[in-house]
Amino acid sequence: MVRSPWILALFNPLNILMLVSTVLAGLLAAWWLFPVGLLLWLVMVVIILRDPANRLNQTLQNRAPLTQRFQTRFQKIQKVQISLFNALHSVSSRQKKALQPVQTALDDLVEACYFLCQAMTPLENYHQTAPPVEGLVFELQQMESKIEAATDDYIRKEYEDTRRSKQERIEKIKSVNNQLNRVDAILESVSSDLEGVM
Repeated sequence: MVRSPWILALFNPLNILMLVSTVLAGLLAAWWLFPVGLLLWLVMVVIILRDPANRLNQTLQNRAPLTQRFQTRFQKIQKVQISLFNALHSVSSRQKKALQPVQTALDDLVEACYFLCQAMTPLENYHQTAPPVEGLVFELQQMESKIEAATDDYIRKEYEDTRRSKQERIEKIKSVNNQLNRVDAILESVSSDLEGVM
């Protein structure tokens, strides 16, 4: 179950404890402690909402799973993103500020890879349901022999139309395979380049 960052911030145990303490202090000690405590509680909620680690976790949880073909490659890219995030948050604040553009660029790259994989999902689904090209080529060869053996012009025309549609289907399947292979190559390249950055 994906929880919103607001729910995480509001129901954080420290925030709940602060809110309860604020109410009790306002009721039992002095009324002016309630608005001060409420202000501190709001600051704590905003800090949790703006925490980069929470935002990264939220982004990772909100991503829908990809097709099996792309999921493993994308997970390698995502692991590098997490590793780089952890590495950048363990350095001094001056270095962190200097390296923040790297983190931002990496986040953008990972998002672009994710959207590319999502955009390729319909093609992957088509690829999974399409018949093998070899079988269509065999059917095409059979159609060629039927065309040569046909004596009636109408039958020959129908066979030629069928052959043309099979050729178009073969070309579509090959084109889809080429596009999917290009995406595989892009993801592998991005993954190896990011591992080099680490």
